[in-house]
Formats: sequence, structure tokens, C-alpha cells
Amino acid sequence: DSNSFLESCLWALIDAREDAALSVLLRKMLSRTIVLLRNDAARPKALEVIKNVSNRVKTATGVKLPLKELLQVFNAQEASPFEKNFAMLFLEIGWKRGDPSELGPLVQTLLQDMCRHQATHRTALLQMALFSLEHVGARGAERSWEGFTLPAPEAE
Repeated sequence: DSNSFLESCLWALIDAREDAALSVLLRKMLSRTIVLLRNDAARPKALEVIKNVSNRVKTATGVKLPLKELLQVFNAQEASPFEKNFAMLFLEIGWKRGDPSELGPLVQTLLQDMCRHQATHRTALLQMALFSLEHVGARGAERSWEGFTLPAPEAE
């Protein structure tokens, strides 16, 4: 049940006092919580969890956010505006804290899907991409620029 999951998230957030513990917890629950925003019955409790997470991560700069999972939520075709906005909020907070080995592969996904999003989101996505371009194709990275192409923009 969604509400019992969200209630357990609130209790787990209380227990996760250290940055490392909070990072592990967020990897398990943040994306799922954001997706629950599309459920009218679960939305109030999901918003409560998201508010708690937001308050914690804004000041705790050592907390790592699950960037890959957040980008998947943001890029999902069925994502609601609520989901997109909260995924973007956490992507922007977590991007500069991201590990270069994680950012490199995500930059290409970010750029390839950019044209599908509204202008305000495209600006934020481009800023994140520019911040981490240097990590694509870096030694040890799993992806390089070879063969990379951007899709043609869609008409608005």
C-alpha cells in the first residue's frame, strides 16, 4: 500500500541521521516517492515525504542523490508535471554533488532527451550538462562521444 510505504519513509528519514545513511535511503525511496505523486490518494503523504527530503538535502551537502533514477523519472513519457518538477528540483540539487563517474554517462542521456522538455527545464538541463561535459569520455568512463548525435528538435 502506498501510504504505508510513505509512512515508513518518514520514519526512515528520522532514523537516517548521517549523510551516508540518508544517501542510501534516498537511493531506495526518492524516485518511488516522486512517482507516487500521480496517485491522488497518496499525493498528500508523498508531498510530506518530499518536503522532508528537500529540507534535509538542501543543507546536507554531503548527501548524494540518485541522479540516474531521478533522470529516469524526469524523462518518463507518463510523468506528470508534479513528477517532472520534483525530479528536476532534486536533479539540480544533486548534480553538482554527483560523482564524475556517474555524471559522464548521464550527460549524454540528458542531452539526447532535452528537446522533449519545456523551455524552463531545458535551461536547467543545459546548465547541468555544461557543468559535467568534461566527465564524458574521461578515463574509466563507460561512454564516450564517439557516435553521439543529438536528435532534431521537435516543433513546438
